[in-house]
Amino acid sequence: MLSDTLIWALVIVVFTVAEGISVGLTSIWFSVGGLAALLVSFVTPSHQVQIWTFLIVSLLCLLALRPVAKRYFSQKQSEPTNFDRIVGQNAIVTAEICNLENRGTVEVLGQEWSARSVDGLAIPVGTTVVVRSIEGVKVFVEPSP
Repeated sequence: MLSDTLIWALVIVVFTVAEGISVGLTSIWFSVGGLAALLVSFVTPSHQVQIWTFLIVSLLCLLALRPVAKRYFSQKQSEPTNFDRIVGQNAIVTAEICNLENRGTVEVLGQEWSARSVDGLAIPVGTTVVVRSIEGVKVFVEPSP
């Protein structure tokens, strides 16, 4: 029969490996509970006390520390995309925009984009427009007020 120390050491290893594979802060709490139960196994041979220690410590860690750890580790830095930078910017029409003929280009922030009019009206070259949205590789614009 396996000793309590070996059983709790295996519990710690299994949950730590599972956490390493998942990287989702899902099972590390049970590793901490296993460590607490391992320490209790040195003090008392009672399996019930060890199991209750494992369950209570795991649950307390899960409830108390998971929200803090999740907030700390999941702070993703959002990288601005062309969409974030271009929508709302002024642009200059470089080729007449005509939705009916499916043509037109604008230059915005130094980049040339295929463009279409939001309201469907033609917009002549040289007009200052505002980018309202992006769909695929086309920007949808309207004349700047």
